[in-house]
Amino acid sequence: MNKRSRVKSSLLNLRIVWIWQLIYMVVKFVSRRFFSQAMPVEYLGVESLYTNLIGILDIAELGITTAVTSALYMPLAKGDNEAIGKIMATFASFYRVIAGIIVCIGLIITPFITLISSDLKGLDYIHITFLLYLLASVLSYIWGYKSILLTADQRNYVYVRNHYVCILFQNVIQVLVLLKWHSFMGYVIVMFIARFIEYGNISRITNNIYPFLKGSKQNNTQIRNKILNDVKQVAVGKIGNSIIQSTDSIIISNVLGLYIGGLYSNYWLIISSTLAIIIQFPNSLTASIGNMVAEGNETQINNMFWIIFLLNTSLFAVSSVLLGVLVQPFIDLWLGDSFRLQYIGVAAYIVVFFLSGIRSQLNSFKTARGLFQYESIRSVLECGTNLLISIILAHYIGLVGVALGTIISSFCIGLPIELYNLSKGYNINMKKYLFYIAYLIISMLLIWFVCLHIQGKVLLAGIAELAAGSVSTVVIFTIIWVVLISWTPIFKMTANYVRKRLK
Repeated sequence: MNKRSRVKSSLLNLRIVWIWQLIYMVVKFVSRRFFSQAMPVEYLGVESLYTNLIGILDIAELGITTAVTSALYMPLAKGDNEAIGKIMATFASFYRVIAGIIVCIGLIITPFITLISSDLKGLDYIHITFLLYLLASVLSYIWGYKSILLTADQRNYVYVRNHYVCILFQNVIQVLVLLKWHSFMGYVIVMFIARFIEYGNISRITNNIYPFLKGSKQNNTQIRNKILNDVKQVAVGKIGNSIIQSTDSIIISNVLGLYIGGLYSNYWLIISSTLAIIIQFPNSLTASIGNMVAEGNETQINNMFWIIFLLNTSLFAVSSVLLGVLVQPFIDLWLGDSFRLQYIGVAAYIVVFFLSGIRSQLNSFKTARGLFQYESIRSVLECGTNLLISIILAHYIGLVGVALGTIISSFCIGLPIELYNLSKGYNINMKKYLFYIAYLIISMLLIWFVCLHIQGKVLLAGIAELAAGSVSTVVIFTIIWVVLISWTPIFKMTANYVRKRLK
């Protein structure tokens, strides 16, 4: 794929994902408002808890998706349909085994789920609703796995369109169920039906786009061994990432209770929805980077690393400042001030959001070149540190302590090891990166403080005020940010690149 095609495909993926994600955000926030009015707050905690428990069960995937994605880039670049078919057939055989493992583990833990939080014992249909969440996850391994080929082939927009149409259908029907019956069971049944439709449809769509997949039923021993070798390197990393991403809600529910877990889930919906939009920027470029790696243009790859670094960091910095300034007024407007958490805990999770963002670029470049050799040690150290700090501090300083476990382990362990790993496959100056990231973080925190101080003098009580606050925050951020970084060589390189793209 030539450079122009890569850019066009990346921009198409990015544009479609952002449009659908924005539509989804609006519908999801409306749905959550009805949920908060129709059901006790504890059920918000239950939904968050289920999602994170399923996330931990997904450990059984062991990073196979990452290994398969990396393996697909070369045959896609060469147009080798036979090799692609063999890889996908091998992938399917792995996923059938994983689906079986997840079902077995899920059935084993279901009777004991109320031990996680004593608050669960007083709620209805806990075991049945958890099983429906479990089966919905299993469907993704039976049918939904084919979407990985669309992503690797820079056709992620096809998957995104199907996914969000089904999710929007799900949310609309769920609101009607809540209004009519106030039933959590009905709410979960609608979710399961929507997932069934979504994964079945994406399987059909992918088969239509790649008809040669239907004839690729035999997996290949050589490909299987190659994927297994890569999985050995990323498996521990996958396990660690799943634990890090999924345990916060479980720790909060266990130590602080389902009520705090429910309040936390509202804030995390805002933060994670923002993350889902912004992270599409580095994610949409992974396949393009993979194609560049396949073509072997190291100078171009190195330049793109720094351009993407600055653009990605800038996007996450302005988003972090916007969240920091507007999240509390938004909660008041959306759900009411009784759903507020203390600001310091919220701010800590905005920092988690920012760290996730800057690491997403490193992950895109790592996956594009298949650099997984240090994943195991990184995962063990980061995951262990995260859990230890989070569990201990949760008992002493509550929600802030849980977030600090993620922040400290990410910034002090995960980020440095990932950067070192990346430097082994790319011509990247680690000292230069660390200097820039430290400088940009300090700049972001300074602007955050300035914007918070300015907006704190204005009452943001309505939609118009929030919109005006958003615009003014972006303007203030942009002016100060450009002033602070305009002297850097990477700013000049990025500005020149953007100007050329706009011509």
